[in-house]
Amino acid sequence: RVSFKRSAGRVSFLRSSRRVSFKRSVGHVSFLRSARRVSFKRSVGHVSFLRSARRVSFLRSAGRVSFLRSAGRVSFLRSAGRVSFKRSVGHVSFLRSARRVSFLRSAGRVSFLRSAGRVSFKRSAGRVSFKRSAGRVSFKRSAGRVSFLRSSRRVSFLRNAGRVSFKRSAGRVSFKRSAGRVSFKRSAGRVSFKRRAECVSFLRSARRVSFLRSAGRVSFLRSAGRVSFLRSAGRVSFKRSVGHVSFLRSARRVSFLRSAGRVSFLRSAGSVSFLRSAGSVSFLRSAGRVSFLRSAGRVSFLRSAWRVSFNEFRSLAK
Repeated sequence: RVSFKRSAGRVSFLRSSRRVSFKRSVGHVSFLRSARRVSFKRSVGHVSFLRSARRVSFLRSAGRVSFLRSAGRVSFLRSAGRVSFKRSVGHVSFLRSARRVSFLRSAGRVSFLRSAGRVSFKRSAGRVSFKRSAGRVSFKRSAGRVSFLRSSRRVSFLRNAGRVSFKRSAGRVSFKRSAGRVSFKRSAGRVSFKRRAECVSFLRSARRVSFLRSAGRVSFLRSAGRVSFLRSAGRVSFKRSVGHVSFLRSARRVSFLRSAGRVSFLRSAGSVSFLRSAGSVSFLRSAGRVSFLRSAGRVSFLRSAWRVSFNEFRSLAK
């Protein structure tokens, strides 16, 4: 993975692995070539022209009039005295903002929208869907594994054959059962039960009890006491987090993290990092590199290794 970048003036050259990118911008003209995809952009005054991988876009804006043509789709916008007009050929769209007139029509599975009178109509053939927004009427029915939805009085009904699922939303009743590797869920009383044979899994959510054990490459997890144990084929990983203290050992890499208040300490494979932030002052030391940051009002002071930066911003009121 080789990366090379060189920028001289307004010319940039980048090579990363086997992908070569070249960019050159002179005046209002930009040229870009990246992975055989060539993009060309030229903007003179209020006119912009873009060509990218056979897709041609043309934009012209004079005053408050804008014209856009992109891949055969034409858009026209005019705003004068808060008047906006938009027309897109194809699936017809019409918009005029002065009196808030919107019109949308999409062929196929029928859609109709008119915003001023707040009229919405949607119908999709096949598995029946019906929606009308003004009277807040929604109707959905899907054959097969039965689904029924009516939104005005908040009636929901769902039933899935096979591995049994039952849901009724108004009375907040949920029931789920899946045969085989046993799952049980009931949402109203907040009862969850899950058990998997073989590589043992046990979950009970009411009192937050989790238990996981996987044979073979050994895994052990217990969430309530926040204990984690993992061992995988010679490469040993061990993690234990108690309070704000975490300990990780993986192969020969030992990591230790402790954060108390605004103080953090990290040691990983011999590299020691220390962070302390109090008020507007931050101090960081990582592998011999010392960084110090202090910001008071609109004044910032940063010292990193041997590089010192000082920034001051003042606003004068006349």
